[in-house]
Amino acid sequence: MTAISAILTARITVESTGIGVYGYINTIAMLFQLLPFADLGVGAAVTTAVARKGLSDAGPLDAERSVLGALRVLLATSGLAALVCLILGWFGVWPRLIGIPDQFSAESNLPITIVLVVFLISLPMGLGQRMLIGAGKTNQLAWIGIVTPVTILVYTLLADHLSFEPFYFALGGSVSVLVANVFYLAIGLKLAEISFPNILRRLLRAKRFPGGSVFNTAWPMLVVNISFAAVMHSHRLVISHEVGAAALASYALTAQLFFPIWSVIYMSSTALWAEFSRDERRAGQWLRANVLMLSIGIVGALALQLFGPLLLGLMSNGTLSGSSSLLLTFGLLLVVMSAHATQSMLLTRPARLRQRAYMSIGMIVVYFLLAIVLTPHAGAVGPVVAVTIAYALCQLLPGLFVGYRVTRRRGTVSGRHSVLAPISSTEN
Repeated sequence: MTAISAILTARITVESTGIGVYGYINTIAMLFQLLPFADLGVGAAVTTAVARKGLSDAGPLDAERSVLGALRVLLATSGLAALVCLILGWFGVWPRLIGIPDQFSAESNLPITIVLVVFLISLPMGLGQRMLIGAGKTNQLAWIGIVTPVTILVYTLLADHLSFEPFYFALGGSVSVLVANVFYLAIGLKLAEISFPNILRRLLRAKRFPGGSVFNTAWPMLVVNISFAAVMHSHRLVISHEVGAAALASYALTAQLFFPIWSVIYMSSTALWAEFSRDERRAGQWLRANVLMLSIGIVGALALQLFGPLLLGLMSNGTLSGSSSLLLTFGLLLVVMSAHATQSMLLTRPARLRQRAYMSIGMIVVYFLLAIVLTPHAGAVGPVVAVTIAYALCQLLPGLFVGYRVTRRRGTVSGRHSVLAPISSTEN
């Protein structure tokens, strides 16, 4: 559903606005992906608390307190960030920051501001997604996930039918996040057995009802989120500033194929967070999960090479057949990220997250050094090559080393649980 919606959305947008501005529209639409750090990493604490709530009598109370503390943080930070976005929009600085040409500056400033503010409004409701992951309800998570691409497609159809100005086509992404997060919160609270009335009654009474401590988990997760956003979602900005509109359009359309495939792999891997939060010392589980995630990544990369040129032609209405080198580098990146997916779900406790934070800092440094050198010469391929190398050196290899040590720390090789089976009969 994500892939089909992405292809149709791109095709409609290109036909309505033209290939010349599509790259800039896509860059604006995806701006909120540069802001996963806006939750300050508190979502990770909620996921782990919900996953471990059944391990002790105090678990349910700890989970509720974690949600309460995280929600207070998110309401404060999202409100402040939205205010900053509005101020920057008032002074019209967004187009220059993003690298949009002067001729599009006036008409793009307001859509950029709206995209960011709508996303920030939806941010506190995103805790519902973290609750579902912690509760092991990844099947419900996947079904709700369909809301996002379908909402984008419906919005794009309306924008086309109502003849919106080109840059207002970019609003579909943040609107879809808002709609999906409403579903995530409603269903997440129910399935994680968290009382929303209790949360609301206690929200403004911090002294009497203190929230759970999220700092030990939040700060390293914040570093991880900032790093991932910097190396994965800054490509459009780098290309926009360094190369130009044609290369940006080629990159944007190819990324429209890459990210739906990656979303499938990531969604599959989230089932492991709850498993490893309860017991991280499962060597057999860890090994099978790595093989499974890598296999899915290889299949996805092959599909990208085989069907990419045809799909790019359909998406661009025949104006772009796709770059073989860009498809190849995105395929390699997919394999590397898939091979690391299991470690992302294993290393989620505070001590492990600190290790990931240090790895992520190294990844940022390596990425930007390579991107600065490669992009002026390699064009749109440059940032993708840079992130693939940085991800492999600073995430994949050290992650496998740490994961191997963690899962074999007590010498256990447990084969009791398969990643292909539900966590328990009651959780399926």
